[in-house]
Amino acid sequence: MSETHKKTTAQPTKNKTSKTRYSISAIVVLSLVAILFPMIIIFISFQAEYINDKAQLNNFDFGASIAYISPTIFDHHPNALYTPEDFANGSTTPPSYLNNTAQNFATYRLVLDLDEGTVYGLSGYSATFAMALWVDGVALATAGVPGNSLENMTPSANYFTVYFTAGAAATEIIIQRSGFVHVSGGRLNHLHLGEQHLITAMNNQNHIRVSMMIGVTLLAALLFLSMYLFFRNQLQFLWFSAVCITIAIRAIAMDYEIIMTLLPDFNWELKTRLVHLSTSGYVALVLLYANAMFQNKFNRFVVRGTLIYFVIDICITMFSPIYFFTGLSDFYNVMLMLIAFAFFFNMIWLMVKNPALKHIEYVLVWITGTANILLGFAEITLRLANPLFASINFMLAGAIIFVFINTIALALNFHRAEDTLHKERLKNIEADETNKMLAKLSTLKTNFLADISHEMKSPLYTMSGYAQLTERQITAGTVTEDTKKNLRVITEEAGRLSELVERLLEVSTAKAEASSPIRVSVGDIISRAVALCSPMLSTHANTLEVHIQESCPPVAANPDMILQVLYNLLGNASRHADNSVIYLHAENTIPEMVTFVVADKGTGIHPEIFGKIFERGVTGDGSSGLGLPICKEAVEIYGGTIEIDSKLGEGTVVRFTLPVYLEEKSHKHSN
Repeated sequence: MSETHKKTTAQPTKNKTSKTRYSISAIVVLSLVAILFPMIIIFISFQAEYINDKAQLNNFDFGASIAYISPTIFDHHPNALYTPEDFANGSTTPPSYLNNTAQNFATYRLVLDLDEGTVYGLSGYSATFAMALWVDGVALATAGVPGNSLENMTPSANYFTVYFTAGAAATEIIIQRSGFVHVSGGRLNHLHLGEQHLITAMNNQNHIRVSMMIGVTLLAALLFLSMYLFFRNQLQFLWFSAVCITIAIRAIAMDYEIIMTLLPDFNWELKTRLVHLSTSGYVALVLLYANAMFQNKFNRFVVRGTLIYFVIDICITMFSPIYFFTGLSDFYNVMLMLIAFAFFFNMIWLMVKNPALKHIEYVLVWITGTANILLGFAEITLRLANPLFASINFMLAGAIIFVFINTIALALNFHRAEDTLHKERLKNIEADETNKMLAKLSTLKTNFLADISHEMKSPLYTMSGYAQLTERQITAGTVTEDTKKNLRVITEEAGRLSELVERLLEVSTAKAEASSPIRVSVGDIISRAVALCSPMLSTHANTLEVHIQESCPPVAANPDMILQVLYNLLGNASRHADNSVIYLHAENTIPEMVTFVVADKGTGIHPEIFGKIFERGVTGDGSSGLGLPICKEAVEIYGGTIEIDSKLGEGTVVRFTLPVYLEEKSHKHSN
């Protein structure tokens, strides 16, 4: 069983030892997060060679590397919309040098000597906001309809990837673009050019990266929203959930290909507005989250000023013409930086003024806030210094780092708050059965959250590992059946995470009823347990034999707690008994008690830890060591008992009892 087949882990008894181990664990996790995710999100984009001189393409090996082509190497025809026929007929004006001045409409032409018969890919983003692309006279990509005025153009935007086979003659690439939508007119974006397998691998790699970011942030949002449902006074959970949703929206909105896949008719203009609002919304929500973490001690002018700015920004962005609000980009950047600096210095002032705010969770909030400011400056500075950095979103990378590190900060803050509340509760608790039951329920609730948090680590680490392996396979162009298996594993682990969050939500809705036992049908609760555990049993090729005594009376308990007990016991049995039969029986052989039996023919329990199997942290197979203690507490709350018989190598039998539901007894208990 997962809680019993392990060697005993020593529980620190002294505060100093506990704090030391706790600090070391936090530092290790923080280091992994701080190193792993920036590498995945930022440096994954450094795959192309930047080309800003046509001479660099001489003898360029498009099969070994992707060329990240600057518009400066194109022949530039400003204020003209030429087609391949115009160039073939010689009815074009001579090209001019492409300077930094943006034009409202223009034509770009590039002629390359490519290997005859080789299939190439050309990929880019058409956000300028109308474009048409030809390769060797064939129209391969469009976004809207380019025109020579705002009235006769059709704005749109799209992320495109086209493939073509090079012929014997030189390859001709022609691009028309119009940009009347923006006040600045806009410019042609950089393009990726390479052989088909490299472009395909790059796109797949980007999809995995963005999908991971979206999935993880939405999962975090759901988790902390569930936590807020448990603890309504912990407002930081709600604001942090909103921050995660904002990051996911920004990632989706900025990756146009994902939007086109999910919502083919998604409006380009709404997408542009969402990208802008997700940036300012992220800053505002981070400030509200930090204020809640710092016990609402932020300067009220900083908080109110930020909210007023955000409301005004929403009104301008959503209701003004798009060319108007895009013309205010410099103003927006200045305002966001002012808010960021106010946020930064306000936190420093609070930590200096209030010694109670110098705990590690507050320092983590300050560090991640500072990191986001620095990454914002880095994005602006590096993009101006080198166009290659235009494909890297440093602010989004900073947001992902913010999510993971602040997950740790929230856990630390919650632990501290719960510990304080627990100590206060112990000072005032009365020695009667009602208060004892409430105390046990509170402990059970906290332990359940700890169990869920621990169980979530395993699928997260598995998803991360398989995603990295898949990235390497795609980058190397070695997509095999193993790659598909990796993706299936990621999908299965995501399902496990979803199931854990659903369990968390179910317990959240049931906590108000947990203090009083209700009538629970034995047949119904076992049916629910069987349905819940079926996928887990199938994974280990186990079958479940269920027997319920005829006329088995109902029991007095909380159904969700008993369901959790059965889930833990069946899960333990299944993990340690492959290709076997697991038995689940329920019978009324003891007066006024129903006995539940879960038996397996698995590996059994080692004698060394058998006497400590109900202690927290006793483990032998790498799991949390919380399942059996949770089962014991849940059963004993309602007057039941639990016991275990096991022989090493032969199997394990777990029996627990619950009282029969009696109307008169239940009525007295509720009174």
